[in-house]
Amino acid sequence: MDVEEEMSRVLAVVAALSREGMVSIDTQKEAVARACVREGATIINDVSSSLFEVAGELGVGYVAMHRQGHSATMQDHPTYHDVVAEVSDFLEDVARRARDANVKRLWLDPGIGFGKTTEHNLALLANCEHFVALARRYDAGVLIGTSRKRFLAELGRESLDVDQRLEGSLATAAWAMLQGVSMVRVHDAVAAVQLRELLVRPVQEVVA
Repeated sequence: MDVEEEMSRVLAVVAALSREGMVSIDTQKEAVARACVREGATIINDVSSSLFEVAGELGVGYVAMHRQGHSATMQDHPTYHDVVAEVSDFLEDVARRARDANVKRLWLDPGIGFGKTTEHNLALLANCEHFVALARRYDAGVLIGTSRKRFLAELGRESLDVDQRLEGSLATAAWAMLQGVSMVRVHDAVAAVQLRELLVRPVQEVVA
């Protein structure tokens, strides 16, 4: 998708939603990020982890995510010697660079489903507390996004379609919240907020 098309899809939505509350823009494109911040976005969510200087310059929050490879090919043959160690090293490097770039509000996302097998995803989830501790060293939070992702379809007795993954989405979100992550990315916002109210004090952030 080129810059013009992406802007045509998101700018009016960002402008409208920003009148109701905090808005995050998910983009890898600097021009789109800048335009959305002008329209009221207050967080840049960047799967490429390349826009931290833009976030620092504009004074907005920043989500840095780990991804192995590029979006079109990342799931072809994801390979790690130690997925937790390698993702940790990457996120720590980005956290340092983001703080050096004057990013004030920072979240680190290990990138569940982005260049990872099911086994990689489960290893990262099992180590949520590790990532929370890493982020704390940089006064940052952790964002986890498992909602409706493909690996959830592979955990039961039979494969599940996207609309059959609510239980897995909520279970993994609950695990992440209980391990201390500060934000979860969801599709089923009402169910996730109800889950948060049952589990978490103080209230955590839930983004749809």
